[in-house]
Amino acid sequence: MHRKNRSASFCVFSKKNTNFVFEFLTTNGIVMKIYYTKYENFLPVFLGILYFFTLKLNFSGAFYCLFAIIFGLYFLPVRVIFTGKNKQLGTKDKVIDTILSCLFATLIGASIVLFYMPNNQLIKYTFMGIGIILFPAFLYFTIKDEGKNSILCLLFLFFMSFITSV
Repeated sequence: MHRKNRSASFCVFSKKNTNFVFEFLTTNGIVMKIYYTKYENFLPVFLGILYFFTLKLNFSGAFYCLFAIIFGLYFLPVRVIFTGKNKQLGTKDKVIDTILSCLFATLIGASIVLFYMPNNQLIKYTFMGIGIILFPAFLYFTIKDEGKNSILCLLFLFFMSFITSV
């Protein structure tokens, strides 16, 4: 009687049309696929972790500032230019993506100011105002786009609340 080894699992990473596909072979022999839409969803998570470690482990503030500036520059000019060149999107979607990119870049820039001036109430009120805008955007993208930008809006909401609470 032959017995199959059911404890083996593996992960195959492939990139299809800017979607990341993780394929797992489960212990039952079933292949499970996880589609992760864009790499930019990792950016607020990475910035939140970097912000936490910079504050708690006394890293240099310039280290966080450098990464935040790079990610902020990605969201405002680079993402807006690529969204503008996308022929499949309508004008309304381009405008909404441009506004979201501006909000994300504003959040990242405000997090740099909050890093150097932690008791600044104006920045905390700015975070609240952007959160009031991002939550309906999250609901809109959840219903309309089936999660295209909703994950990014949700991650920036968590990033915003994490930054103000640390």
